[in-house]
Amino acid sequence: MERSDLTGVLSISIVGSANNGQTANSIFSGEPQSKTCLRGKLLRRSERIRERRAKEPSMGRQKRFSADTERDRKSRKLENKEGSKNRKKRDALRHRSRRERVESFLHVEMDRAIVSYGYLGRMDSKCRHCGALHFKCEIASGRKDEYKQCYHCGSVELPSLLPYPDEMKVLLQDADVDDRNFREHVRNYNSALTFASLAAQIVAPTTR
Repeated sequence: MERSDLTGVLSISIVGSANNGQTANSIFSGEPQSKTCLRGKLLRRSERIRERRAKEPSMGRQKRFSADTERDRKSRKLENKEGSKNRKKRDALRHRSRRERVESFLHVEMDRAIVSYGYLGRMDSKCRHCGALHFKCEIASGRKDEYKQCYHCGSVELPSLLPYPDEMKVLLQDADVDDRNFREHVRNYNSALTFASLAAQIVAPTTR
């Protein structure tokens, strides 16, 4: 069969199928005509609902939310265990799909965003009172090698730390089983042995 004959047969087939209520799109996609029509109806319906809700006043929206909540509450009272299980499964799938869409959108937006950053230079300026390292821009105005947040420009003097006991050195440095256990659970020990001071005004009762 020649090419022109094939074209004519294809055109006749498409026209005949369209006359039978089937679109060319459904022919080439391999989908049944009922699925194609149903998808089109759902899309048109969702578009109409979206347009109607865009014009909806705030009072009407609040009433609709209240009616939806009441309807859901009544339907949940009537559902059995199997229905409740299926509903929760559908809700979980819907929420997961919504989260994935939001995460995908945020990921794209973060990629598009231009993040500005600042560079403060090297942290190599020493405080002349204690030797702590700072950025040069943190130097107190009118002073040299002094920082307000460090010893308050030298007006505060703190005594040097005393060496901690040998028992603590063993717990923090040795490789014994008890020492390793202490280092792994040091936060738990600290929380268990924490004390808090409480101040209160106690008023004695005047009558029994």
